[in-house]
Amino acid sequence: MKRLKVKKLLFGKIFITRNWGGEIPSFLIILPMIKKTKKELEFIQFVKDECKKYGVKCSLRNVNYVILSGNIKCSGWFDETKPELVSALNRKDWIEILAHEYSHLTQWVENIELWQKCMIAMPKVDATELFPFPSI
Repeated sequence: MKRLKVKKLLFGKIFITRNWGGEIPSFLIILPMIKKTKKELEFIQFVKDECKKYGVKCSLRNVNYVILSGNIKCSGWFDETKPELVSALNRKDWIEILAHEYSHLTQWVENIELWQKCMIAMPKVDATELFPFPSI
């Protein structure tokens, strides 16, 4: 059996060379990126443009999940205090998640009354008491 060596990682692909002295470590195994249609790419660009328009940092990541704080894994978030929109794009449900997070951006931009009330109440809720798991 030939041994393999990871030579280079680029955009979700693994390039392999021979003559490595062991197994490929699990932390180097990357799932292939989910292909996006032209319309989906247009939506991504639209969200990026809207973020730029309103001074929101846009971080769309080709990963399965993002780290919210500590070790809490999630699929995305919108934070008005920074302001920042973050979304994981290497998932089957990536477009639903991005649309959901974008909807929070629009609530913030339009200064929706319910959004304002949630932003007052949310800091008072400790999610770790509701979900005592390392990942939600």
